[in-house]
Amino acid sequence: MDTQNNTWSESFNKKFRVKFSEQQKK
Repeated sequence: MDTQNNTWSESFNKKFRVKFSEQQKK
C-alpha cells in the first residue's frame, strides 16, 4: 500500500505541476 500511495502521489503531483505551470503561463 505504501508504494501504491507513493505512485498515486507522484501522478497527482505531476498533474498538479502541469496545471500550475499552465496557470502561470497565462
